[in-house]
Amino acid sequence: MDKIQEIKLEKYETKDIHDAHINGSLNVIWRDWDNAILNHPKMVYVTSVNPQEIKGPHIHLKRHSYFTCIHGEVIFIIQENNGNYIEIKSNSENPNLIHIPPNIATAHINISKDISKILVLADVAWRPNDHEMKNITFNDYDWNKWKWLSLFLILSNFFTIIFIMIILINKELTQKILFLENVQDFEIFNNNSFDTDNIDVFSFNIEIHNLCESKKINHKIAEDFLDKDDHDKIYKYVTSFYNWHEHDSIPKDLEFEGINLLSLFDTAELHHLLIREIYLFITLKRLLENFSNVEILANSHLLKIIKCFSDNTKSIVIGDSKHIFSVPFQQYSFSFSFLGINIPIKLSRNSYRKIKNFVESTLGRIFDLWFSEKKLKKSVLFLEFNPEQYTDLFNHLSKTKKNIVLLNTRRPAIWNFNSIKLLKKFNCKIITPKYFLSKFEKNSISKILKQYDKKIENLWIHDEAFFNLFTIENYSIWPIIKDTLLQVYKERLQDYIELIIFCRKISKKLDLSCMISLNVFGETEKTMLKINDKIPSILLEHGFTNYVPELSLFDISNMYPLFKDKIALWGDIQKDYLVKQKNISNEKILSVGSPRHDVFFNKNIEIKNESITILIIPGQLDESNAIYDTRLFLKYEMLLKKLFSVLKSIPNISYLVKLHPSLQKNNLYVKNIQDYIE
Repeated sequence: MDKIQEIKLEKYETKDIHDAHINGSLNVIWRDWDNAILNHPKMVYVTSVNPQEIKGPHIHLKRHSYFTCIHGEVIFIIQENNGNYIEIKSNSENPNLIHIPPNIATAHINISKDISKILVLADVAWRPNDHEMKNITFNDYDWNKWKWLSLFLILSNFFTIIFIMIILINKELTQKILFLENVQDFEIFNNNSFDTDNIDVFSFNIEIHNLCESKKINHKIAEDFLDKDDHDKIYKYVTSFYNWHEHDSIPKDLEFEGINLLSLFDTAELHHLLIREIYLFITLKRLLENFSNVEILANSHLLKIIKCFSDNTKSIVIGDSKHIFSVPFQQYSFSFSFLGINIPIKLSRNSYRKIKNFVESTLGRIFDLWFSEKKLKKSVLFLEFNPEQYTDLFNHLSKTKKNIVLLNTRRPAIWNFNSIKLLKKFNCKIITPKYFLSKFEKNSISKILKQYDKKIENLWIHDEAFFNLFTIENYSIWPIIKDTLLQVYKERLQDYIELIIFCRKISKKLDLSCMISLNVFGETEKTMLKINDKIPSILLEHGFTNYVPELSLFDISNMYPLFKDKIALWGDIQKDYLVKQKNISNEKILSVGSPRHDVFFNKNIEIKNESITILIIPGQLDESNAIYDTRLFLKYEMLLKKLFSVLKSIPNISYLVKLHPSLQKNNLYVKNIQDYIE
């Protein structure tokens, strides 16, 4: 029966078994022989709603829903297909059952002074990500009439009036604090007439601080509530979660061919995801430890974090925008030059992969760059290398009788015509799943995917172990990160399964004499090194990482202690550090210089005496080290302004600023400072 119904329910008094006095009542909801419910329930649950709060409106696309209030009192508001509204009251004293068919919009409001509870019977069970329900709005409905009624019922009780008076008096003493995390928060604040005299404003980054300064808004810097120990603690917490998937409390049913699929998530991406959230968690916790009896105005993201350690904090949501987590390889940003104009481009991971595969497929076939199984001689496998950066290394290897094979699932091996020229010159070959896996192997991936997709959903539903695992100062941060992690794993599960099958086949088909990797963080590197743990491998230092003992806490990016074979370093300073500070065997270490920079020493550079050019390499202000805060940016800005001003005043002096290619936000900040000086 697909029509809206109010069904009166039977109510019976219950009696004591000894003297038959009435001790309560019984409300009949449903019996299998009742004709009232034709759509037999597949799911039964209880939902609650706080006083004067509204749930909905929303529409269920497939299910028949049957509602009855079992505690308190609610009004169900139902919108008919013609736009008219039906209002039905429900409480336990006069029990009724309200039938809402599919595609009918409904909401309910609690008009009692206590929490109301509603029993729901549904003929379609909820499943994660089933998209069976959609939210709507009742824009032309007057909700205030019920809120005024609810208020009147509360005020009708004398003692309640006294209680409310106490609350109102206390409210005058409540301190309001406003948290500004992003530009949208600032715009909402700036476009509304907030009484700034009665609100303490806190900025959470340099961008918001500068905006407040430009608008002459009195504010405090949230990061000032952190001390050095807090910064170190944040960093230690992040790195301690690197191997969370190995914990004994995590089920092992997500292993595929002996490799835990959860372990393949890029460690650098995990680090960036966690560092910002843990940074905010500690900042908010320290800040609120200095306040009592406050009302917080903040976006939903910050309030979600606060809820992890405080359930009693009064709060108001400003803005309804969803927080976007910084997962580096979910989106690719780069630029290309056209007619002297740099054009920035942002691509999703899937779009980027499609373009990369098309380019490699087309150009690889035209220029004969694909690896052929027919050439089964000894091979050296390079993992995620840019051939343009290692021309001298490839040149030397090309003189041997070994195949030079590039395995690049993340970064493109073919980027421009110069890269094609180099690959042809040194007889380098590309190996990808597209041309190396058989049709049968590719078809099997989709079947395997369904199996593991179900497993990962079940694991996230029964996630009690995660709550205990992701704990900071006795509070769980799991609610903050769980949805993002699930989304990432579900999106990449197919890639991981394909990568394992692909790497397993490489280990069987290629006669590998050696593998060379730049890190052990990436998905490709992790998979290949785990599967081929008996093949000699070299970890090549790819950046300046000369740490000193005082900074050894931050020496995690290369994961040298985890590497079982040879480690090739730029020089003896780093070698000495690893032997003494990291207890790495001297036999594992090779001091080879920097193959990436050998080409520079082979160039003849003409030096002109008329002028002097100074190269400036600004330090990296990257949030990954947990010291990325407003005060550091302000010191950084002051230093660069002074430096640029001095250099500009000296005759016959020019300068170049070398920016890090991956730190776009930092680079934009440096450019703005330089533009300011000029």
